[in-house]
Amino acid sequence: MSIEILSYLTGLLLLLWFAPPLLFLAVFLALCLVLSNWQDAAPEPALVSLLQRQVIEPAREQNGYFAWVGVMGPADQEPLAWGQRWYLEARRLDVGAGPADTAAAHPMDRELRQGTDSAAQIPCASQPGRCLELTRKDPAQARAILERGALTLARGEVALALDYYQEPRWAGMSLERFHYFRQPSQWSGLSGTRFALAVAEGRDREALAQLAREMDFYRRQLAGSVTLVSKMVALAWMERSYQFLNQYLRQAPDGARKHRALLLQMLAPLPEAAVDMRTVLETEFLMLRNGLMSLNPGRELQLPQGQLLERLHFFYLPQATVNSHFRQTQVLLALENSRGADYIHRAARLGQQHEPGLEPDWFLPRNLVGRILLQVGQPNWSSYFLRRDDLLVWRQVVALQLDMLESGLGVAEVVDQALLEGRLAHPFSGQSPDWNLKSRHLVYGARPERREGMALEIRL
Repeated sequence: MSIEILSYLTGLLLLLWFAPPLLFLAVFLALCLVLSNWQDAAPEPALVSLLQRQVIEPAREQNGYFAWVGVMGPADQEPLAWGQRWYLEARRLDVGAGPADTAAAHPMDRELRQGTDSAAQIPCASQPGRCLELTRKDPAQARAILERGALTLARGEVALALDYYQEPRWAGMSLERFHYFRQPSQWSGLSGTRFALAVAEGRDREALAQLAREMDFYRRQLAGSVTLVSKMVALAWMERSYQFLNQYLRQAPDGARKHRALLLQMLAPLPEAAVDMRTVLETEFLMLRNGLMSLNPGRELQLPQGQLLERLHFFYLPQATVNSHFRQTQVLLALENSRGADYIHRAARLGQQHEPGLEPDWFLPRNLVGRILLQVGQPNWSSYFLRRDDLLVWRQVVALQLDMLESGLGVAEVVDQALLEGRLAHPFSGQSPDWNLKSRHLVYGARPERREGMALEIRL
């Protein structure tokens, strides 16, 4: 027998020997793959309870949300009425869309006015930390900006005059079909210019009273926002207001002493509902949940249509994906429900956790597409919590400035005492700021969650 024939027979015997176990293993793995994706999970009880939670809305005629929607509406239509029509049309488009459809263009968006000045053209928007200084240097420019933005300011006053602000939330809202209204992006720059010009012209009481009305509105807006976008916009405007007050206390100490009572009201602690993130977390979960339950995996992953798409459907379990996302949301809710050292500890761990809330990896191919989707496009919640906490820091530092004017003590003595008492510790990290006496800056260290990883610096 030749060597070639012997080798051939040996290979054949080895194949016959190993083929049955390999075939059995392949069949077993295929069976596991099929069975693990055969049946979706049941909704978790706590999830069902969350889905039934409702937001109480005031009458639409009293709800500043609708007037705020209409700030950039047509000049010849009342902002409250136009905002209500915009919202009803958005709901009609939502209800009329198919479960897997994306948001259709809102026809009323064509009626929106364009702003007269961009943020770059308004010093109090592009350089809010120098708003009062720049306005004092060029009051003529400030007057021209206010003249061009008079319509936007006047329409915003309609929203400020209403006692309530509640962004609507409904059970079927979905990230893919939700219509965000166009925020009046010039508002903060225009209102800051109005405040700074009044101060420059010696109308301190008028300036502070107007800013106080705006801050009251921002408090209502913070408390009544249910979507992340609306919450962050209101938070940014409130922070700008604290920046304007910070400059006022430094540049007009005599006026600040004279109007101390009003300033104390403006610097009162923010109500719990204004800084609470739980409603926003629940709404963002609800919107993503509704999208996940009607998801087309092939379209989301931008894959070609055909047989591959059908196979992807097999690897996608909607309710199991929602349950995993709900467990992620519970991690965030636990952070929001904690306080003090526990909050600091949880916040530090938030960005370090790997795939929090995902199902145990007892069999990886189960709901493989759902696992991938939950890792795509997830917001960096650490940065949103940090923005909220930066706002709280701004309030406590500016309140310290006001106390400093009345204490008769030197700035270094006041700051050293506040640091000793822990009054200036950052809520997110527990970090106390560095104090630069020469430049009179409190510096909270750079964090990756903050924009461009910058430090937070506040001048006293």
